Amino acid sequence: MKQIFIEYGKLYANLLEKIYPAKNSTGFAERNLSVNFAKAYEKMAEGNNQKIYTWYEFQFGEKNNLHVDAVIINETAKELLIIESKRYNNPQEKIKEVGKDIYRIQELVDELKRENTEGIYRIKLNQMERCRGIILADVWAETDAKREILEAYTKGIENHRDSGAFLKKYERTLGIDASELEVQYDVQSFKTIDAVKNYNLVSFWWDI
Repeated sequence: MKQIFIEYGKLYANLLEKIYPAKNSTGFAERNLSVNFAKAYEKMAEGNNQKIYTWYEFQFGEKNNLHVDAVIINETAKELLIIESKRYNNPQEKIKEVGKDIYRIQELVDELKRENTEGIYRIKLNQMERCRGIILADVWAETDAKREILEAYTKGIENHRDSGAFLKKYERTLGIDASELEVQYDVQSFKTIDAVKNYNLVSFWWDI
């Protein structure tokens, strides 16, 4: 996964050196996080001759009114990635939403398991050897609250159990028990590109 995130960062760097895809300080549409991560994953996987399938806005729920931002199936490696993306443009509110995203990913996995036992195979979860939840996000380190988020992700890279690591630091706001998730963190920054020197991709993932 670490190598995929490096590729993800390189993809963004190449893009942001050529274009500034926003007007004034409106930030970048969060869908780009899912799309560009999928591109990075697909590039790495296809380089290893692996078969990859990606779908965005994957629906589920009793009333079919829920969705996750993307799912990636690596048929060769027997791996399923379930992705939610977030912009920390409104830190406290968005942190709460990340907590809901974590639960939503687990809800989807539970539903797929039930479907498989009933002979429904929208995704053949019973053929996967690994299932991972991934939260992709970005943050502009331009206010104290946003800089604290970036610092918490960086702290998580050093030790995900540290009290200053993102999930532990914001445990109450997230509404989760951070000790239940064995997460890994990643940060990709762009300090050499003047227009986005405060822009950071911050991510974490865990095995389900």
